[in-house]
Amino acid sequence: MLKVTEILRLKGNALYTGKPDMSVAQAIRTMSERDIGSMVIMESGTLVGMLTFREVIRLLHNQGEIGDTTVRAIMDDAPVSVSPNTEADELRRDMAVATYEKAIQSAFRDVADALAARRWLADQLVVQREALAAQSERARLARLRYNAGSAAFLEVLDAQRDLLAAEQQRVQTQRALLSSQVALYTALGGGSRVLGAVGASPRP
Repeated sequence: MLKVTEILRLKGNALYTGKPDMSVAQAIRTMSERDIGSMVIMESGTLVGMLTFREVIRLLHNQGEIGDTTVRAIMDDAPVSVSPNTEADELRRDMAVATYEKAIQSAFRDVADALAARRWLADQLVVQREALAAQSERARLARLRYNAGSAAFLEVLDAQRDLLAAEQQRVQTQRALLSSQVALYTALGGGSRVLGAVGASPRP
């Protein structure tokens, strides 16, 4: 049976390492220069993580840029290690189990984040609706005072401007809340395919 030692002999025993506090940009340059797809992350002589281009792609997907992100922030901090005498079939099984467990953990994390965002936005929406009602009343009173000749029209304009700003803020929060609900639905396993199936017309 093929073992890890034979795989290493075929692929080479060179081990490229990095530190968790190095920047992701620096790690990418090193991986590109060495033509490698992963880097072992060591700290004080101890294995603390693994960085692959999968983590880099996830970072770009979530943030849109690399920026000053450090390797520690995105690395896999629980890599699976095996002995040189481990058989290849066992290694494949361990890798498959580890991948499945990480997918489950990521799904739970996405759901928790989506729930927290939805709860926070819902609270913000309540506050902003109250602020909008207060601004609406202020604009109404300013108009009444102006009609009665006890206030300048500038006061009416200021009140209407603040009312418009409050309305825009409420709309933005409402939009963010709806987006968070979509994110929660996606995290729970929903998707465009399911939505299309629900919205599809029944066949005659």
